[in-house]
Amino acid sequence: MLAGLLFLSLLFGCNPGDEIRAAKEFQDGKKIWVFAQVNVPEENNTIEDYYYFAQINESLYKKIKNQQIKQGFIVFQNVRYWTSDDTIKSIGDELYDDEMLFRIEDIRKLDLVKKEPRVGFKYGEQQEQVTEKTAPVKIQKTTSN
Repeated sequence: MLAGLLFLSLLFGCNPGDEIRAAKEFQDGKKIWVFAQVNVPEENNTIEDYYYFAQINESLYKKIKNQQIKQGFIVFQNVRYWTSDDTIKSIGDELYDDEMLFRIEDIRKLDLVKKEPRVGFKYGEQQEQVTEKTAPVKIQKTTSN
């Protein structure tokens, strides 16, 4: 898996050290709940916004927050979202797992959440659980020479 990430990072001009470090960080360690806004570039040159509750590795969260890791991959585990009636749902079902992989540089906002967002509850009931607001994660784009 790491060899594949190294190949992709070299192919797309990313920093291989950051890519591999981020990939290793999410595998083990304490998990924390976050609320994330992810802006994913689409094929038709548009940006799609996604908002999720998820668990991520605590040390990776701190490194992203402190901009020690600015690119690479991050795994969201136990992913939750809310429906049009604001009810929290799990992304996992009989067809899909409850994990999602995103690029760190696509994350625009990461808020630490005190308690697990409970499936079946309304989104507004979860708001008082946010304990730490972070500034939007600003990833500096690196250019290839």
